[in-house]
Amino acid sequence: MLGFMALSWTSALNPAAASLSAYVPADPIGIVHRLDANEAPADLLGPVASVLARAAGAIVPSRYPDARATALREALARWTGSDPERLVVGSGSDELIAMLVTAFSKVKPGREGPVLLIPTPTFVMYRATGLLHGFDVVEVPLDANFALDEVAMVEAACLHDPNLIFLASPNNPTGAAFDAGAIERLARVAPSAIVVLDEAYGPFSARQPARSASDPENLVRLGTLSKIGLASLRIGWLDAAPSVARVVDVVRLPFNTSATSQLLAVAVLAECTDHLRDMCRTIVAERARIGDAITRSGAAKVYPSDANFLWIEVPGPAADLWNALVAEGILVRSFAGKGGRLDHCLRITIGSPEANDAFLAAWSRVTRS
Repeated sequence: MLGFMALSWTSALNPAAASLSAYVPADPIGIVHRLDANEAPADLLGPVASVLARAAGAIVPSRYPDARATALREALARWTGSDPERLVVGSGSDELIAMLVTAFSKVKPGREGPVLLIPTPTFVMYRATGLLHGFDVVEVPLDANFALDEVAMVEAACLHDPNLIFLASPNNPTGAAFDAGAIERLARVAPSAIVVLDEAYGPFSARQPARSASDPENLVRLGTLSKIGLASLRIGWLDAAPSVARVVDVVRLPFNTSATSQLLAVAVLAECTDHLRDMCRTIVAERARIGDAITRSGAAKVYPSDANFLWIEVPGPAADLWNALVAEGILVRSFAGKGGRLDHCLRITIGSPEANDAFLAAWSRVTRS
């Protein structure tokens, strides 16, 4: 008994939790324009704010939310062209990632643990969530142009027999959509894996493949309202074959999306879809304008983007340029400290025209000095 009592609570700690760091966004003093988090510009929301304010009056705070999110799934089905029975709703894409690794965590024969396969760099929550759930995480570097290395991904899938393969397309942080044919081929070459196509940035891409009846059953899509102006509601969804959606729904916690978020999202999707699509087109046009200006400056390489941000590579340390922009009141995302080429990379969220003009003026000043 004395020996047991002498043990610290750390003896029960998940090793992955001990090794990872909490997500803490940068928040330097004096920032005027935040272009670091891939949020939609508040200046472009137009009628969305008034719709949200009006809908909020119907919330009944004493009642639990609809556990099945029925009205929301129907609204999302209309938005995506899918079917409500294919959809599982979560608190952003993050919760759905956790649901997937929970549902598909069986240790396959010949393996010491479940396996998750991802390209790198990509959305950090795939790796973190996998590690926290006991997965062996296999990472395959993107190629020299930050594109998907299909051959290497197929080889890794055949070698490691993963439970899950996560592909963000358009990819975060690099911006470009992966080849649709490569994604489908990977799903077919790895039939015992769930291949997750994370389309968080799909609304900004002209190359995003539509869901098709010919999609393999093991191909699952993720979506979110966070990038198109509703980040505060934390609404994401999974679109999968009904057989897969039912399994994921089993591990979903009861009442996982609030009544407030459900009600407000339904209202916006009912009244503002045309405006949301127009806003996305405005952001795409601004993306081209900012990318062209950076390219003309000769101070950075701009990679093709299908998202609401730009991925750029600079000759010197990204940290130096980040600090210079912060001094100008502009916050972008630096990948300094990640190692290799990432130490020279910045991610720039496309803001409102006013914010983008301020960024370009600051860019001109700091890259000339």
